[in-house]
Amino acid sequence: MKAAVFDGQDISIKEVPIPRLGESQALIQIKASGICGTDIAIVKGDLPTPTPIILGHEFAGEVIEVGKKIDKNWEGKHVTSEINSNIDFSCYYCERKIFSQCLSRQALGIDINGSFAEYIVVEPYMLHEIPRKISYKEATFIEPLAAAYQTFEMMPLADEDRVIAIYGLGKLGLLLTQVALAKGLDVIAVDGSNTKLSLAEKYGAKRVINRFEVENISDAIKSSTDNLGADIVVDTTGNPEALIDIVASCKTRGKTHI
Repeated sequence: MKAAVFDGQDISIKEVPIPRLGESQALIQIKASGICGTDIAIVKGDLPTPTPIILGHEFAGEVIEVGKKIDKNWEGKHVTSEINSNIDFSCYYCERKIFSQCLSRQALGIDINGSFAEYIVVEPYMLHEIPRKISYKEATFIEPLAAAYQTFEMMPLADEDRVIAIYGLGKLGLLLTQVALAKGLDVIAVDGSNTKLSLAEKYGAKRVINRFEVENISDAIKSSTDNLGADIVVDTTGNPEALIDIVASCKTRGKTHI
């Protein structure tokens, strides 16, 4: 099969063997795979990984074969997958049902081969069937959308929460914008790209701030919040230099999510 393989220096399309199907795994023919900021960070050298490795973890496809210990009804289904493999279901976090933090976990496209390929094998607990009315391309957004939604699961909203400031409008930031709007929050979107800011505005952001066009980001946010700051501030940039502005943008006893 063809796969995009990163060797530690460059990423290139290579012919590699189709992954061997284990008796407790499903073989998926990948129909679409999204590019995450994590993939870009790996190629840039900002996130060390074992190499060579097939990148990618945001994907959708069709189950074409399952191992003998897996329900045959999975075959032919359109699916997407969670990112974390090799869950042991017995560690400190698994006992508390926080499976995404399992001490044994291996992330697709980061620790083990991922979805920039024609085929992938995953464990059945990772699979989620997708309705036929959702296209494969649309389904590649399910994994990052789940991450955006989980932000509010980990940080439940209080009755007084009205305004959220979102730093960074990549894929995750724009998905967070839409989730926040669906939850009835007023969104202040911060980025350095007018193209991305226009998208946030199109989705319904109450205010957009180009960080290159204001003298002080936190002051700009406070000017829209009666000088209090946002009730919630979420960072999706991963830039440690933004932390000072993020904290300064949040009202006293507000919430920050990094």
